[in-house]
Amino acid sequence: MADKTRSGKGTGLGLSIAKGLVEKMGGSINCNIEEDMFNIYCEFGLINR
Repeated sequence: MADKTRSGKGTGLGLSIAKGLVEKMGGSINCNIEEDMFNIYCEFGLINR
């Protein structure tokens, strides 16, 4: 559920920062936007120990 208490728009840097971090860890990040709803998907590989 969206946070309706926020009064202003963000700078848009959050997704860019997340993308950089996810890619540095060998993963991928995708965003799906439908009307006023969006989903963020992050995928990471499995680590064998």
